[in-house]
Amino acid sequence: KEHCEHAIANTEDSVPSDLQLILAEVFDRKGLLKVEAIAASKRRTQLIIEHIDCMLDVYRKQCAHRSSDKFHALMAYYVHGEDVKTIAHDLAVKKGFDSLDERTVYRYLEQAENDVSLLLWGLQAV
Repeated sequence: KEHCEHAIANTEDSVPSDLQLILAEVFDRKGLLKVEAIAASKRRTQLIIEHIDCMLDVYRKQCAHRSSDKFHALMAYYVHGEDVKTIAHDLAVKKGFDSLDERTVYRYLEQAENDVSLLLWGLQAV
């Protein structure tokens, strides 16, 4: 997402202080413009991010329908950067348990990774 937000694909996106650096990077030794490649890369990245966001939403709904905590574990670990111990504690509190074994969180993460891989890549993920 950061690539899409910060990629400079035309001179209107640049600030004057960056212009000289950009011009040096935008032209190859033969003077050919590389901007089209940057714009194409930005479009491909945006498409991939949109696909990932949609599939994560599908997975969130699947987990909610099944009353599963795998989506919560996945997002907490990979997106929010929480450690497994914190996730185990949060899930235990959510479920009204005294504690939740960290191995359970690792199992949730492994299952979530497999589930999301199937959503993202289809049968090629198998």
